[in-house]
Amino acid sequence: MSKTASLHVTKSSTIGSRLSTTSSGKSCKQRRSANIMGYTSKSYFSTTLEGNIVNQFKKYYDTDDIDPLQEPIPVICMEEQIKHLFYIHDPKIIFVAKQPLAAERIEKAIFKNHPICDITLQAITGSIEKCKTLTNLKLEFCNLTPQLVSKLAERLYDTYITDLSLNGNKIDKHQNFHLLLEQPQLKSLSLKYCFIKPEGMKNIADKLTKPLHSLLILNLASNMLYDDGAEHVARMLRSNRSIMSLNLSDNKITNKGCKAVMLSLTEFELSPDEICFKRKRNFEKLKNALNSEPNLNEYVPDPPLTAKKSSSKSTFKDTSSGTVPTKKGSTKFKDKSATDAASQISTSSQNVNFDPDYHPFINDVIEDQQTILCKGNDVLINLNLSYNNIHKEGAQAIVDTLYHQQQLFAADRGLSRITTEGNNFHNGCLLEVDAIDDILAQKATRRSSVRSRGSSQRKSSSKVSLLPQIT
Repeated sequence: MSKTASLHVTKSSTIGSRLSTTSSGKSCKQRRSANIMGYTSKSYFSTTLEGNIVNQFKKYYDTDDIDPLQEPIPVICMEEQIKHLFYIHDPKIIFVAKQPLAAERIEKAIFKNHPICDITLQAITGSIEKCKTLTNLKLEFCNLTPQLVSKLAERLYDTYITDLSLNGNKIDKHQNFHLLLEQPQLKSLSLKYCFIKPEGMKNIADKLTKPLHSLLILNLASNMLYDDGAEHVARMLRSNRSIMSLNLSDNKITNKGCKAVMLSLTEFELSPDEICFKRKRNFEKLKNALNSEPNLNEYVPDPPLTAKKSSSKSTFKDTSSGTVPTKKGSTKFKDKSATDAASQISTSSQNVNFDPDYHPFINDVIEDQQTILCKGNDVLINLNLSYNNIHKEGAQAIVDTLYHQQQLFAADRGLSRITTEGNNFHNGCLLEVDAIDDILAQKATRRSSVRSRGSSQRKSSSKVSLLPQIT
């Protein structure tokens, strides 16, 4: 196999001369490179940037054991050129770069629609380690095995990847996608079409029960969760306070699974295991304080919140932003685009509690003589339940949850977008669907009024600061 392959993204003049030559004097890999170049028109990047990427790949393929047709071609392009590159079915690793005013930078790597081997995985992760600006990795429909997933989790630990997509990698047995959640910098994980079953979801939920995990967006669409998997999701949401967007569409979830998820998003009673965990954490906190503070008078433990449970009104009330409307509006809630949801997640991420000692079973509870109530998950703002098997009971559970969140949480907390299309809501669920639209519309109005009020206060304060001082 020839090892003299030149840069695969070159200037337009070089591309023209390369395509005009006969293929008899070229290696197989060079002919495939010329084919790909026909779709990239010209290079917008320096030869230094391109050469670094190609050289990183070449050092992993110094053996003749690799079939030339299986060796991926590193291609550097801009975002608008990606769609043209996938017309050719040769294996490619696409590096998406931008060219800002200061310097060039590579931000995304894509390898899809072709089986991946260990050497290719080493080449991809090795190149990622050299690019500190590369934060988005997509390895989609490339037949990842549990062994390769394990190696990928190990090799990504020292990288800067924050967005990871493994869509289309179906693993029937020994599902170990949960290993990817050990990355401390991971913010978005997409596992569509991965054949995840309840057992695999249990492992994922075990990793995400940590309240302050780094993950903000989790996409589990088109898997095999069923109601058992949805119950693991509900268990995760009871304590997780970092995930803001969750996609559970097309997972064969029925009313049972829907109600389990909804119950975790509003006030709920701690289970015996959760009470035991709470007491253990409080004991450890007290023990550590006694060991670190010789003077007991200097340590004052936080007193537990005490309140009597009321049957007519919830014990939790969050009025930090705006007031709760008392009259139900008639405005219909209009579905937002994915970009709007993403921008809302980015702006709402500042509301996440980053106290390392924070836990909802300790900080967000109210105790009386009989029960211990937790406020519920108020961080999740985007939930997709479309194309499941949810009927009237599930729709009513959604309405009840939205209503309780409206009473309990501030305008910028709790669900603000929920997608339910593709379910069996057309039979006797019109009232519930209208109620969902109305409550979300009211919440959007409250949120916009709070933001406008806050911006006006900031403007008035800035005007006051600009006034000259009178002496």
